[in-house]
Amino acid sequence: MCPEWSRDFETFLGDMGECPPGKSIDRINPDDGYRPDNCRWATTSQQARTRTDNVLVEHDGKKMILKDFAALKGVNYKTLHNYVRYKGMEPDEAAARLLSR
Repeated sequence: MCPEWSRDFETFLGDMGECPPGKSIDRINPDDGYRPDNCRWATTSQQARTRTDNVLVEHDGKKMILKDFAALKGVNYKTLHNYVRYKGMEPDEAAARLLSR
């Protein structure tokens, strides 16, 4: 946490404002600290996208999380995740297999 925030809650409040309903503080870059340029108020869904344990895939030259790839392909995320993470399948191959069932 930045020293200013740890010393003075009013500074934190001035930088971030009041917490909006349904949101909590989130780090934009989870590998970086809590400071004004790396924090935001975010929903649980938004926060899930910055988790360090997300499976990242590349599709059409873009990096995305596996959950978005599953939605794009129209397949069940949990099943796709199991195929990719635990069976070692490539995301496109796993999605094709799920679609052919």
